[in-house]
Amino acid sequence: MLILVGALIVLVSTLGGFMMAGGNPLVLLHASEFVVILGVALGVLIIASPGHVLKDILHKMMAAVKGGSSGRPQCFDLLKVLFELFMIGRRSGLIALDEHVMDPKNSSVFKRYPTLVDHPERLQFLCNGLKPVIDGKIKPDQLEHLMDAELDAKIEEAEHSVHILQLVGDSLPGIGIVAAVLGIINTMAGISEGPAVVGERVAAALTGTLLGIFVAYGFVNPLANRIKFRICQRARTADRGRNRPPLARFVGPARG
Repeated sequence: MLILVGALIVLVSTLGGFMMAGGNPLVLLHASEFVVILGVALGVLIIASPGHVLKDILHKMMAAVKGGSSGRPQCFDLLKVLFELFMIGRRSGLIALDEHVMDPKNSSVFKRYPTLVDHPERLQFLCNGLKPVIDGKIKPDQLEHLMDAELDAKIEEAEHSVHILQLVGDSLPGIGIVAAVLGIINTMAGISEGPAVVGERVAAALTGTLLGIFVAYGFVNPLANRIKFRICQRARTADRGRNRPPLARFVGPARG
């Protein structure tokens, strides 16, 4: 919600100041400039992003606009799931966790915590972290280091969307100049049509430069910064969670 409020303030301040100076907002509406700038920016986004990063950008943009984050109920549910799994591991051996980790959606433990089951990323991270221990590929006391490394990798991967948005934001002023140059070329081609036509085309060209800078610094770069802030917030939460007793202490030695 705050993003929408901020965007509204940017628009109202810009158009309001322009109108107070005697400007007519309608002179800023040049469809050709919007097509060039937004179309090229979209092309840059598609060229620079693999398919999964594009999906991640859309997901993070929607999450940033909606706001909110993991609350206390989700955190408590995750702790309860871990407690139940660790107790099963201590009482019956790690092999008893196999049926829960391999098919979590049908697990009697996970079914009691829909906030975790309905979040595929968290569920996958938890199950993938426990599978090597259950299979005997690593020892329980190595699990913590494995999950820390996985957290670092996920944070690095999550920042790809920020880098792409920042690339688009940094490119928009240059794209605006391209649109302005195209407008000037069009103006020079029709200079014999009279001052009125020339003035209108020059105004359209300048609108292209304005639009590129306005979208970059008014929307795209601030949105990238908001997404980066959310990633950093999740990373800090994960770092606080690393100050915990070794997981092997709860899981116990492998049996059976």
